[in-house]
Amino acid sequence: MPFKGEAEAVTAGLIDRVLWVSEFQANAFTEMYRNVPSSFTGNYIDPDDFCWIDRRHPTFTIGRLSRPDPEKYPYNFSVFYEELLPFETLFRVMAWSEELSKQYRWHRFDSRWTRHKANATPTIEFLHSLDLFVYPLGHRIQESWGRSVVEAMLTGCVPLVPKGHQFHKLMAHEESGFICGAFEEWQEYAHRLRFDYAYRLKIRRNSREHARTQLCSPDIHREIWENALSL
Repeated sequence: MPFKGEAEAVTAGLIDRVLWVSEFQANAFTEMYRNVPSSFTGNYIDPDDFCWIDRRHPTFTIGRLSRPDPEKYPYNFSVFYEELLPFETLFRVMAWSEELSKQYRWHRFDSRWTRHKANATPTIEFLHSLDLFVYPLGHRIQESWGRSVVEAMLTGCVPLVPKGHQFHKLMAHEESGFICGAFEEWQEYAHRLRFDYAYRLKIRRNSREHARTQLCSPDIHREIWENALSL
């Protein structure tokens, strides 16, 4: 959805060029920016801000980080988590909101759950507290890039994400993360990662390295931005 006044600014010729983070974003605004030069830059995250650590928490922990936007959550989110790993697992979410509480008022969140408000704890501390970054999305939204997913990868928190978004541009399936379709796929990967520590450690290291060298390389991004701004 465009910002207030954005279309008018384009029509008035006030925008010299537009920079896209993904094809999804570009396709959504193709008509508006038809006659404006454009380029794809992606996003850049400084790897030094999200250090990698190994982790073996006393109780296996899964969670997610995003804006507290109800559209980012599938209607069955709470049950999805509990059925994914139903035994001896903790569930952590940041950021939570009153709107989300209303959306899931039908569900009883028990002691396994911790639901933080936005910015309740530093992002890196939150990601270090997770073993898996499990990020189902509802049918009401299409993720244009996935900043929190890349942040998780940099810290060594293995991401499980849904098909149908932009995540195939961010990871190699079954090498640096997992792009899942049916619930059984999510469950299969989650169970293997939980019970096979050596495998989990391998994917963690791959996630970090892929994010650091392919998605967040200063040299690559410097070249991308130099090309984009010289259009």
